[in-house]
Amino acid sequence: MADEQDAVAELFATIACEQVVVNEIAAATARLVAIQGAKRSLACLDEDSLHQALALRHAMLGAGA
Repeated sequence: MADEQDAVAELFATIACEQVVVNEIAAATARLVAIQGAKRSLACLDEDSLHQALALRHAMLGAGA
């Protein structure tokens, strides 16, 4: 009987974290949408703008190192 009660308690504990997981998935989906938008925006840059952006990014990464 105690084993069954423990199993049921574990099932309820598993179910209890459902909303947390749903929220994490929603946040990850929002980040993924932002990433995909950034990729589309970068793909639309002309060559000069892309080179300037890459140079700035490289300088920023170098300054943080």
